[in-house]
Amino acid sequence: MQRIALDDAVYLHNENLETQVNTVMLVDLFPESAATSDELLAGLRVRAEQIPELRQSVVSPYGRIGDSYWVELPTFDVGHHVFLDEAVGWEQVHDRLLALRARPYAPDRPLWETHVFRNVAGIPGLSGPHIAVATKYHHAMGEPGYFSDITARLYAPEPPSAPDPSPGRVRRHARLTVTARELVKLPLRPFLMLGDMVASTRTQQHLTRALAETGQGAAPVPHCSITQPSGSNVDFGTLFYPRARLRAIAATLDASANDVIMAAIGGTIADHVDDLRSADITSIFAVSARTADTASRNRIRSGIISLSPERPLPDRARRIHHAIRALRTVLIAPEHQVVSPRAPGFFYDWYWQRQQSSQGSLAPAHTRVSSFPPPDVSEWRFGGNRPKARLSVLLPGSGLGLCHAVTTLGDYAAINAFVDPDQVPDLAGYLARLQSRLDQMLPAAAA
Repeated sequence: MQRIALDDAVYLHNENLETQVNTVMLVDLFPESAATSDELLAGLRVRAEQIPELRQSVVSPYGRIGDSYWVELPTFDVGHHVFLDEAVGWEQVHDRLLALRARPYAPDRPLWETHVFRNVAGIPGLSGPHIAVATKYHHAMGEPGYFSDITARLYAPEPPSAPDPSPGRVRRHARLTVTARELVKLPLRPFLMLGDMVASTRTQQHLTRALAETGQGAAPVPHCSITQPSGSNVDFGTLFYPRARLRAIAATLDASANDVIMAAIGGTIADHVDDLRSADITSIFAVSARTADTASRNRIRSGIISLSPERPLPDRARRIHHAIRALRTVLIAPEHQVVSPRAPGFFYDWYWQRQQSSQGSLAPAHTRVSSFPPPDVSEWRFGGNRPKARLSVLLPGSGLGLCHAVTTLGDYAAINAFVDPDQVPDLAGYLARLQSRLDQMLPAAAA
């Protein structure tokens, strides 16, 4: 039994398991294989059974009076988590992924599932049939970088050795055990919360001063056509762009490939969204502050930067590059890690429901761009083949109708756009403009 750290538990408290707000779906694309479907599924299942994190369920005390726990239950059945899905082409897989992302988790099982699609043809930007391996998991299980380590074990050439039986495994009455443990700690909660609030306030003050000293960052913005409350209607699209071309553009600009993508996104939004044509487009960007000593599986910190679409390309990319580097240095510093008070679960349930029900007069930014760290895939194999690309499926985000995630793997960077169709009705047109922007960048950068 392992207490769920607050950086992880926050993803459980600001939703219920039916809303799927904090679901991440990673889709790895492999060249089609001569292996049978039974062989492919058997390989995934035998590996999943040996990975402790995939055997753990969330157990919360009655009344959410304290912390929740990861508990490895002996009733784990991998057959409830690994599936073969039938699909004819990419359009059908696209629709199926959206349906799977929205499907509620079973609360008494581990919060993940993997679906294998075979002979997927018609993927825009990629030639030939592919196997798509879609793994959906709850963000509380780990940020994408952490979860990629788990994915690596699913694709290992040989199954991992069977883990030792967990000494903390609760075989029966897990919820009663957790409740009893948290009842004992309940009288101490007010003192723990008070100490945490004092420490958190001081850390936040240091962080605010450090951010101000960088001279970077951007202020909240007035609401516009793409910063309205999002409904349940969601769509996504992916632009696969060659990494070699991105590196060539970045080399001429003294920037990174990610800076190039963000510069292109800013310009595309300014072109595509009528009421932002003359605006200074801003974006939330996320950075991981996890280290080898971090107890939590998530430690995501975020900042806001200007994408400066009105500036010439070289200047724009360099400004984005320096802004991200300056803010990243501050956000990941150990002395700037703000810790949430150790309040009982029901308090956070109430707090997040109140936060989500209110929308201020300003939006944090116009969009969000998350860049997932590229995993080391040298040892990954599925059906005897290495992965060719990876895409992701997320929700746009509260109060944002257009968000992005960049997933880099193999020869391609996948630029994923997640939209509320009521706010961004022409997703295909948006992605076409984004590709055109990127295609024009190499001549412009060299000029």
